[in-house]
Amino acid sequence: MPGKQPQDIDVTVGKNIRELREQKGWSRMELAQALAITAQQLNKYETGTNRITSSRLCQISVLLNADLSSLFEGTGVAVGQDASMPALSAESLAIAEAYERVRSSGLRQAIHQFLVSLCEDDGLLGGMAEPPATISAMP
Repeated sequence: MPGKQPQDIDVTVGKNIRELREQKGWSRMELAQALAITAQQLNKYETGTNRITSSRLCQISVLLNADLSSLFEGTGVAVGQDASMPALSAESLAIAEAYERVRSSGLRQAIHQFLVSLCEDDGLLGGMAEPPATISAMP
């Protein structure tokens, strides 16, 4: 059975990443190290051979100081951002990625509740929807 061929969108996104990396003056190795992946893996992303997860795309856009939409230029996909939602900082992205690695739904809810309560205490919650019920016991 022949291997899967890269999709056009994956090739275009990869090409855009390579161009932005080169504009920044970074080598493939430098960006790969910043992403904590191998240069070979980055090459597969840049050629469209391997698909890139959404969290990795966000990480790349932050590292290259580029709008996420610039990674999708030429794909025909419109990528926008709600004006009321600020762009994530590298620190916020790292926190979100760590949160995504938490497997326990109870622990995830407890973390969410904790963060929401911090925002409420500081008056930072704004128009956020009600948080989930408080967790009485964690697995």
